Amino acid sequence: MNAPDAMFTRMLRDPQIADAGFSDAVMTELPRRRRLRPATARRLSLGGAAVAGGVATATLAPPVERLLDTWAPGGVAAMLGAALMLVIVILPALAVDHYQR
Repeated sequence: MNAPDAMFTRMLRDPQIADAGFSDAVMTELPRRRRLRPATARRLSLGGAAVAGGVATATLAPPVERLLDTWAPGGVAAMLGAALMLVIVILPALAVDHYQR
C-alpha cells in the first residue's frame, strides 16, 4: 500500500476526521422515534390474548347453563354462576388495575 492510501485509510477509520461531525448533525435533525411504552405494549398483548381466549371459549366450550346445571341443580346454579363470574372475571381485572397504578 502506498503512502496516500495508508493516509486515507487512517483518516477513514477515525470517525471525527472521516465525517467532521456530519453524522452527529444528521442524527440530531432526524425526528425522534415513537415507541410504545412497555406498559402499553403489555396491555395490548394482554388484551389480544383475552380476545383470543374469549373467541376460543365461545366457539369450543358448551353453554354455561348446561355446564352449571351438571354441577349444581336448580337455583343454586345461578348463585354458582355469579360466584364463578366474580372469581374468573372481576377479581383478576381488579388486580390488574391495582398493579398497573
